Amino acid sequence: IVGSDLRDVCSAQLARACAAGRHRIGGKANAANASAVSVLRASGSDSVAAVVAAAERRETALERQLQATRDAADDAAALQREVAVAAENADADRRDAAETVAVLHREVADAAE
Repeated sequence: IVGSDLRDVCSAQLARACAAGRHRIGGKANAANASAVSVLRASGSDSVAAVVAAAERRETALERQLQATRDAADDAAALQREVAVAAENADADRRDAAETVAVLHREVADAAE
């Protein structure tokens, strides 16, 4: 084999070796990728399920917190109404007491005359 022929043979052999290497590497890469994809899908679905479960738990907790807040607001409104009624009753009692005192003062003044 002379120079140019040797170069052609080497180039052809190199090309075949590279193609075979790429094929083997590609096959191994494809197998590794398929394995990785299946692992990722499996773990991904578990991760997605875990994320969904966590989100559902968080949503449930937030709903409970919202209901507790609503209940507290209802309790506060009821207490506020009770305080308003108590204040009105206290004002009425104060007016009645002032009226009673005024009547007593008049009676004392009338008796003193």
